[in-house]
Amino acid sequence: AQEGFGKTSAIAHAPNPLLILSPQESGYITLRKAGRVPDVPYADPATFAEFKALLTDPVVREFDTVCIDTLSGFWRALTEDVLKREFSGDPLKYANYGKGNASASMQWQTLLPVLESLKQHVNIIAACHSEIETFDSPDGEAYKRYSGAIFKTAWADTKAIADAVLFGTFFTSVEDGKGKGGTDRVVYTTHRAAYDAKNRYGMKDMLTIPNDPSKVYSAIFETITKGK
Repeated sequence: AQEGFGKTSAIAHAPNPLLILSPQESGYITLRKAGRVPDVPYADPATFAEFKALLTDPVVREFDTVCIDTLSGFWRALTEDVLKREFSGDPLKYANYGKGNASASMQWQTLLPVLESLKQHVNIIAACHSEIETFDSPDGEAYKRYSGAIFKTAWADTKAIADAVLFGTFFTSVEDGKGKGGTDRVVYTTHRAAYDAKNRYGMKDMLTIPNDPSKVYSAIFETITKGK
């Protein structure tokens, strides 16, 4: 979802959660100090390697929900490690012929079986920032769409193992041919040209999200369990 949508507030209200905060992702701490989210257990691994190791710790399975805040933050942590370790901290070497992202994507793939194993025991919710990418359509002109703020190969691999990919945004109406932004939150559940999404639960295409942060999680989860 976009900045300010309320990703962190939503996942903090999941049942018996463990929040795993990526480096530089301080949203939960700020919200908790302000009394705007529940005081729940959290961990803040400093590196991608620590994050992956934490997911295999048996104590994690004692929770009902593992909430990752955010996937894009841990992707950034991984790329920073690859930049230092494999490219001597030189961004130009990292970017050369896409070598840096290719290496990081291969290492990201080692995370996926860990997530697959963990989801046999707990529910996993992974928040992710969104970005606008250019999609080169094989049967037409290129166009722009919202996607997860992770390199496209790593995003595609992650999306493939997810039971649902939900895109959260603010509803925009069109008046006289011009977009008019609003404050009403919506979640899209099925793929469209404008955004990446999917679900295996038979959810309706668009969910209207309550403005009360404490009700966002339940509003989404109820549509998963009911399939509508």
